[in-house]
Parts: sequence; C-alpha cells; structure tokens
Amino acid sequence: MALIFSLSAECGFESEKAKNLANYFNQISWQLSNGINSECHAEIFQDSEDNCWTRVCPTGVTQVGITTPEDAYSLTEIAILLYQHLRSIPSFRYALVGVEVDEFRTYSELITGASQFCRKPKI
Repeated sequence: MALIFSLSAECGFESEKAKNLANYFNQISWQLSNGINSECHAEIFQDSEDNCWTRVCPTGVTQVGITTPEDAYSLTEIAILLYQHLRSIPSFRYALVGVEVDEFRTYSELITGASQFCRKPKI
C-alpha cells in the first residue's frame, strides 16, 4: 500500500483560489541535497463540507513511509521547501504537510476544536 506524502491546502469555498494554487505548485521543482530531482504535481478536490483543496505531491520521495534516516531527511527537506513557498501565497485558509494529510481535519472541526481548547476552566 502506498503512503502519500503531500501538502494539502484548504481554500474554503473558492475553487478559483485552489486552481491558482495548483497552477503555482505545478511549476515548482527542486534538486534535493541528496541529488534527487523532485517536481510538484498538484490537483484540486473538495472535502465532505465542499471546501476546495489543493493537494501537492512531490516526486522522488518514499511511498512506503519513513523507513530510513534518509527518508526522514528527504521528507523534512521537501516539507520545508513546500512551507517556504506557502509563506508568499495568501490564497488559502490553512495547510498541512505530511503523510496522508488529506482531510485530516475540516475547517469546521478545527474551529470547533479550537474553541474547546480556549475555554476558561470552570472554578
């Protein structure tokens, strides 16, 4: 079974923002410190709440999870590169990078969960 390493960025109900983000990442490629060339392949999808997402899958990474220190280093390097690109792109609500992160949490789950953690304790 393949494990997918990706960046998933949630853009709310605005499909145009998700398309623009996918177009941006489809033009990105790197040469990693280990010499492997990696290029991004992006697509859009909707979650169970009809929020629009962009999923970015870089090539040249493990698809069986982290089994060696080299895998961990490569995935960390790519994650940092992906996050660096996100810093200059304001067209998303939140993003996650990792293995199998699609629909890890929907926006409403995050908002609901955040309000539960921010409540003052009853005395």
